Amino acid sequence: MYKLQKFAAPHLDGDPQKYKTWWEYFRSAVHENETLEDRHRIIQLISSAKGEAKEFLRGYEATAENYSKALAAVQARFGDETKLAQCYLMDLNELPNLGEKATLIKSKPSSWVYVLPVLMTKT
Repeated sequence: MYKLQKFAAPHLDGDPQKYKTWWEYFRSAVHENETLEDRHRIIQLISSAKGEAKEFLRGYEATAENYSKALAAVQARFGDETKLAQCYLMDLNELPNLGEKATLIKSKPSSWVYVLPVLMTKT
């Protein structure tokens, strides 16, 4: 009988800014784990989802045949680098004008800084 692994990684919640971190954990702990079969991997995939991602995965039954389909759909929907760049640009647009106190800029999440490498790879 398969016992669900404790998955200490971040949950897949649909936020494109958190996707890469989730994927790195999931890839190493589940996707590339040679001791798991696809029927176990899809259970882990569904179990790691919360919020929007959980709703998105409801259309996939937990079968070995659906693992690769569900994973590809998750990657296309939540791992899209164009959507990620758009999220970062929206964060940049929400920053106060440079003329305002510099402390306001420091109070924003620092993740927007990472938009530059993403944008520079796009042609």
